[in-house]
Amino acid sequence: MEKKLQLINGDWNIENVSSCTVLECLNEHGNAGERTGTGFAPHVVNIARCGFMAVNKVCIVNSHILHERVPQNVYSHEIQVDAENFGRISLPIIDDFLERMELKNTYKISIYNALDYNGRIAPFSILAAIWKSLSIFEKRETTYFGDDSIWEDKVFYKYLLDSKVDIEGKMPLASSIINGSMTHVYLPPLDENDNQIRSVKSTAFYENFDVMFVRTNLHKSDFEPAELLEGSRRNGQVERFRKCMAEENSDFYDDTAGVPFLIMSTSETRFGVENSNPSDEFEQDCHAGVQVARDQYKEELRGFEVQQGGIMIVLKKNEFFNNEDLLKVISNSIAEQSKGGKITQISFNLLQPSRGAYGREHDPKTAKFISPICRQKAKKIPSSGGEPNRTGKYAKMMKTKAPVFRRQPTNRVATLRHDLGNDESEGDLSNDDTISEVSHDTAEWLPEIEIVKYHGANTNQDAPGIIY
Repeated sequence: MEKKLQLINGDWNIENVSSCTVLECLNEHGNAGERTGTGFAPHVVNIARCGFMAVNKVCIVNSHILHERVPQNVYSHEIQVDAENFGRISLPIIDDFLERMELKNTYKISIYNALDYNGRIAPFSILAAIWKSLSIFEKRETTYFGDDSIWEDKVFYKYLLDSKVDIEGKMPLASSIINGSMTHVYLPPLDENDNQIRSVKSTAFYENFDVMFVRTNLHKSDFEPAELLEGSRRNGQVERFRKCMAEENSDFYDDTAGVPFLIMSTSETRFGVENSNPSDEFEQDCHAGVQVARDQYKEELRGFEVQQGGIMIVLKKNEFFNNEDLLKVISNSIAEQSKGGKITQISFNLLQPSRGAYGREHDPKTAKFISPICRQKAKKIPSSGGEPNRTGKYAKMMKTKAPVFRRQPTNRVATLRHDLGNDESEGDLSNDDTISEVSHDTAEWLPEIEIVKYHGANTNQDAPGIIY
């Protein structure tokens, strides 16, 4: 959910902004009457300069077949997008990916919500949404995928890691987008030779607090990202972050031991009064402004972290919905501290954990979405009158009739919900071919990887690396 504050006649006017819905996207480009494959991939935010959280802002890709034939080249596809400067930054990346997929059809591809919360192009989320969208058509007639098939999750994961995309934290970023982070925050590797997927449990953190991402009209999007720490500083921060997340589960909670305090100290170290880097002047103003608001509302405003493209603020639970006066105080404080220009607009986005990338097929006749094709499971055959299957009626029938297994679309149907990142419908929108959470004993999508789950402060956990 987003709340946007506009400065009108010296006072802040609060406006609730509805999220982009897929049906609106379909109608915008005239695709509503055609069978459309829709892919969803979450955007990711950074926390404490080491954690990666998939959140409830999603990149949406709609695709439908222009020609049922192999494209002559990648330029045969028609691509539409709703973001400025997209072509210069991302079209070469998309072209490489389309060529790698070896598509059977030529497509019209429409991309929405291509920008993350920092206002920057999010290439991994875009590629994941395209991947899921096109899989609706490309996987339909395929009954077997080889180990090198791009439609296999582990192959797509490796493609992202090996891609030419210049982006920080490729491994935790790709894991966040493919897996989602409903219960965990992903962490960077210990060094360049570390291939383990590392994470820390975050359920209590979301249960205890409202987490917002705040952005003003003065925040820029053309900055050079420098969010992550490096080397021993990164590993030390990861260790502190894990311990702070563990404290969120403690019955004896200490305000100076939890995540809000950690992100605030991280912000102070980077953009506090002792930081004299002139290029960070606006970030310093933001830090000072939010600090003023926190001094007035220490109970409600638990912590904050100023970042290059915005501000992450942690509030007491339900304050986002119930305390609009606090949002106005934060806005006024930031505006008063700003020396580089006039702040006229501030957006507050409530961050909630998101599932991983997934795809849905749009049925133009019913205006609903159905689950994509999934592997048909063998039906359970009840024994006949207590007889073992090897001698019962079923066994006799099988002697004359062999079972046939085909990939077929499921008939589960669910209306798309507005809150795409936190779909909790009764299994209808379950992720059929991508694991949504980290907390699984076995990772079906990436069997060669053991996911390291940090539930507490224990550091003595070893796991084999990725084997390709």
